[in-house]
Amino acid sequence: MGCDTGRDEEQPVHRVWVDAFLLGVFPVRNRDYEPFLRATGHPAPPLWSHADFNHPGGKTAGEKRREKREKREKREGGKTGRGKNGDSLVCAIFVSR
Repeated sequence: MGCDTGRDEEQPVHRVWVDAFLLGVFPVRNRDYEPFLRATGHPAPPLWSHADFNHPGGKTAGEKRREKREKREKREGGKTGRGKNGDSLVCAIFVSR
């Protein structure tokens, strides 16, 4: 990790170990998660208000992929990228040491 020619906090190149973690299946925007926080009083996640993690309005990558797939299905007259039972194919990569 890191970069010898990057910013000071990125130097030097170094090995990093990441402990096991959970990864959500579906992307959730702040605007979609905020009603849950208000309704339950659950505390906001770390960096909730940080500008780099608070993207307003736009579509998630999953929404864009679904729209693209639906346009292709309409154009080709059938379902594409689907499993045998009609579910969307999903791939997840979990890395642990």
